[in-house]
Order: sequence, then structure tokens, then C-alpha cells
Amino acid sequence: MRTLDTELPVFKVVGGLVCVLMLCLLVALKIVPSFRVSTLVLMIASASFVLVKSGEAADLLHPVRIFGGLWCFCLALASMHLFPGFSDWNFSMWSCVITALASFVGGCWLAERFSNRRTALPRVATGERVPVRGLLRNRKTLIVAVICLAIGTALLAYEYYLIGGIPVFAENLDAARGRLFGVAGQGDPQFDRLYIKLLHPFVDFIKYAVFLAVIILCQKQSKNRRAIILSFVVISLGTLALGSQGGRGFIVNIAITSVALFHYLRRRIRLVEFGAACMALFLFLGLFGSLRAKSSESAPLFQRALRTSSLPEGEFWDGIIFGYGTLTLSLEVFNRLIEDLPKVQRPSGGYLFYALHRFVPRVSIQELDLDLYSGEMVTPTFLGEFYGDYGYGGVLLGPLLLGLGYGWAYRRGDGENTMYWIYVRALLVQMLIFFPYVNLFSLYLNWIFDLFFMYFLIRLGAQETQSFAPLISTNEPHLREVQ
Repeated sequence: MRTLDTELPVFKVVGGLVCVLMLCLLVALKIVPSFRVSTLVLMIASASFVLVKSGEAADLLHPVRIFGGLWCFCLALASMHLFPGFSDWNFSMWSCVITALASFVGGCWLAERFSNRRTALPRVATGERVPVRGLLRNRKTLIVAVICLAIGTALLAYEYYLIGGIPVFAENLDAARGRLFGVAGQGDPQFDRLYIKLLHPFVDFIKYAVFLAVIILCQKQSKNRRAIILSFVVISLGTLALGSQGGRGFIVNIAITSVALFHYLRRRIRLVEFGAACMALFLFLGLFGSLRAKSSESAPLFQRALRTSSLPEGEFWDGIIFGYGTLTLSLEVFNRLIEDLPKVQRPSGGYLFYALHRFVPRVSIQELDLDLYSGEMVTPTFLGEFYGDYGYGGVLLGPLLLGLGYGWAYRRGDGENTMYWIYVRALLVQMLIFFPYVNLFSLYLNWIFDLFFMYFLIRLGAQETQSFAPLISTNEPHLREVQ
């Protein structure tokens, strides 16, 4: 078994090379249409991050594997130029996106190599038993979850009262949900009040309720039928409440974090399950985004792509086109910003941490994109603010610092509060998924509130210290969990 585990990555690499050679042969014989070399190289790189694993990176949700696989995959899709208006990227663009990948991976490697805490969280590839302060107590945690759900729903209902309706039922969904906060600072001026912005983070208590219920269901602890039913009720009501805001991101956040919690608390997710989940997420993003854009007429580039597309007609194929745009348009925005930012007068404050603009002079880079590109493209990936403020140096150091942070958080394990750090891992994975789209660390402050409130909520429900190994698959004899 050990020999097989050692040689398996080699077989995967050889198999991948064979598939590539066969694909090149099919292209040469004109059996399949030709494609760019950059697309092939990036697809191989993406598959390598996902398939080749060793050491700490044996964890399927390791930050390096997630970011490397997703980043290269999005770059490969963008290099296919299937959307109208996509330009050929110059050397500056390619150097920036490759540097960002190398810097993030290097930051994670440095953090894990020089971490003073060698007793990390439970690992996927070992049978090590780790002291955990606290599996959460079912009854008390569910009471806390219900209270959180009530607080968040009450504040969400107040926001709906202010805007005069529920966004998901509005004729123009984008306009309705954009009245309070909008996109790129384009919300309704009458709601641009500090007290509303201070109250809004408490809407996220709905999300905390859902995560607490997910933890109860996933943790390996006996639970009665009442606890299971109540957990599903909290999850369902919370998801419906957040989804009523009409944005894909609310559902995606819950789904990704819940999957990560399941991975770390119940059993590790297999690669085939991970691939199926990614495909389902892609279809959801595309289909829901397509329906929203058609009803609101808020995506002119998408409408142009539909007119020029050679794909069959139908909602499914429209969703495929919109999903492709979701994964690639932000990269094209960043490419254009590299060319256009030198022509734009730099703001006195800068772009990073726009969420603090009421206290520190900040400018929304999304608002700049909205003006430059007539609303067709808005988000410039997570690199936009780094490049806007510091140029290539920002692209080099920004991902490096993020990689250091991710590597440190991944290695961070505290025997007295490991359950909290499992949640932190899940939260960071959720934010990492958005890197090809937008920099949530800079744009929002909600992630800080998430870390703060969930710390105390988890401590409220924690039991006494006990030992368990939540990441071990019982299907593997050499990694069997000691019950």
C-alpha cells in the first residue's frame, strides 16, 4: 500500500502526458479543433495542482492546491477568447498573473516551513489524534443558532422595509438589491448612512446560524432525531433568507464553507466528489446569473456574447456562456487596467481596503472600472487594488503576504480551540474561491466580523477537551480511525 501511494503521483503525471499527446495527435489530424498552446499549458498546470499531492498538500482543500488549480483553470479559459472583446494579453499581463501565482505559493511554503507551531490541525494523510476543545454541545449550540437566525432575519426584514420589497421577487433584481449598497458604490444615496452600514453586518448572524447547524450535523458525535431535524430547519431557513437578497454569492458562500466543514469534521472529500461539486457550482453560477442578467438587462457584454455564440439555444447553454464569463471577465478587466491605469489620475488615498473609505480616504476600483468600461466589466480580480496602488511591486508582495497569511492559518492549531480554527480554514477556503473574481479582503469588512463573532459563538457551545481525528477516511485500512 505504501509503495502504491508513493508511485501513484508518477502514474498520474505519466497518464496526463499520454492524454496530452493523444490530444495533440487529434488536433494534428483535425479530428478536434485547434486551440492555443497557452490554453493547453495552463490546463496541464491546473490539473497538476489538483492531482499531484505530497506532504501537507495531500489535503484536497490545501490553499496552494485550491488557488493554483482554480487560477490556472480560469487563465486557461480566458486564453481561449470565447467572449467578444477579449484582447491578446501582453507580456505585462502574463508576468503579473504568473507572478501572483508564484508569490502566493511561495508565501504558503514559507509560512509552513518556518512556522513555530508544528502541531497543526488534524491532517488528511495521517492518523494522528489531536486534542480538540470542543465538539459543540448539540442543545446549547442549536439554541444559539436559533437566536442568531432570529437576530439576522429581523435586521434583514428591516432592510427590506427600507427598500420597500424583497429583491428576489422584484422585476429588476439587480436594481432592487443594489438600492442599499449597490455595486461599485452605486447604491441609493438616501441609504448611504453610517448607521445602516454598521447594522448590516448583523445580517450575517443568519450565516452564523447556518454554520453552527452544519457543524452539529458534521461533527462525529451522537445526536438525537430532534437535533438533526432542527439543524436542517435552521440551514434551510437561513439559506432561504440569505438567498432572498438575490445574489449568487450568498448561496456560494454557504455552500463552500459547509463543504469545507464537512471535509474537516466528517470525512475528507474525494477528488471525484470535488469535481462534481465544482461542475454543479459552475452551472449554478451560470444559470442563475443568466436569468438575472436577462431580467435586469445589466450585462451588455453577455447579451453580445449570446448574439455571436455558435452554441445551441436554450437556458442551459446560456448558463454555460454566463458561467464562462463569470470565470474569465475579471481577468480581462485586470488586463485592461494594466494598460489604462497609467492614463488615469491616481487618487490621493488609494484603492486597497475600500471598506474603510469612511474613515480613511479610499476609492473603489470597481467604480473606476464602471466609468472606464461602461458597466460591461467591473471586477479586476484580487490583483486590481494591489496593482492600482503599488504597480508590479504590489502584484509581487500582495499575494506573497496573502500566502503567508493562508499558510500560517493553515498551520495554526491550538489544542484548546481547534474547532474554531477548523472554521477559519473553511472561511479562508470560501474567500480563496473568489480570488479570480474580486478581493473580498479589501472590499468588505464582513470577514473580520465573521472571525470575531464565530469565535465567541463556538466557545459558547464547546464541550470539554477530547480527542478525535475528523479527517481520516475509514475506507483506507492504513488510516483507519480509532473509534
